[in-house]
Amino acid sequence: MKNTVSRVIFILSAVLMAFSGCQKEGPSAEMLEGTWYASDDYYYIFNYDNTGRCQDADKFGLDFEWTLTGDELEITYKPNGSIPKPGTEIYKIVRMSDGYMRVYEVTFPDIPITFEKVDE
Repeated sequence: MKNTVSRVIFILSAVLMAFSGCQKEGPSAEMLEGTWYASDDYYYIFNYDNTGRCQDADKFGLDFEWTLTGDELEITYKPNGSIPKPGTEIYKIVRMSDGYMRVYEVTFPDIPITFEKVDE
């Protein structure tokens, strides 16, 4: 009987240790890289070198630099002729997979933006 209880405890411990190593995968730069179409009707292009571009279907838009820290995505737009001081937006990534991302802008948490990755 003691031997059976010891085996059960050993098996349960092994299972718990195995699952404790399985953590939810968070957003990563590699997952972010590429072209995304967002529910705000803009395309967001994230390059591997932390640069990118936000543009409409006519390819009018703004260049930006981005950083990803945990689940926080910061986009700093570069000035151009029509927008001399465009600013920075900070997004909280709520969900991210290979082809889908759901975020909200920190200053507008009630308005989610969804992204779908576009084949390049």
